[in-house]
Amino acid sequence: MPSMRPKVLMRKATQSHDTDEENANLISTLKTRNVSQIQLSHNKILRIEGYAFAGAVNIRQIHLSDNPTVTIETNAFSSLSNVDRLILPSGIRPYTFRGLTHVKLLSLQESDLGIIRAGAFEGLVQVELLNILNNKIDAIQELNITAANRIRVLRIQGNHLLETPESGSIVLEGIDTLHPNGN
Repeated sequence: MPSMRPKVLMRKATQSHDTDEENANLISTLKTRNVSQIQLSHNKILRIEGYAFAGAVNIRQIHLSDNPTVTIETNAFSSLSNVDRLILPSGIRPYTFRGLTHVKLLSLQESDLGIIRAGAFEGLVQVELLNILNNKIDAIQELNITAANRIRVLRIQGNHLLETPESGSIVLEGIDTLHPNGN
């Protein structure tokens, strides 16, 4: 059976009239056992629904950067037990990352993250490096990273914070290296 992956990605990258339905169909097409990377950068994906990648059992990397994503639904990445690298474009809701038990690098960059709420990073037990880079952040209601999260390096750089976080809203435990530059 010939691989459809290059055709699908090429078609997607060159179309200028993409819709949410077409993007959903693209992700559904990629739910095959032989796909290990999904490169969806530079598309017009506006929303990632809950369980959007269900059935994509061998995915190890997902790149969604440079998309105008407005919403990443709760449990959007559930059932992706092998992902170790996830590059996201935008806002996060509580429990968005539940189910990503093997992610080692999580990068949120050049996006409008909106409000970082309690539980936003819940379930990330294997992340070693968390990058929050060059984002617009309306507010941080709670950023609670404990030793249970196992994050060793946290880079919070170049972000535009609209509101100063309240005292006690940020808890960082178990981090070996912290880079809070240019925020």
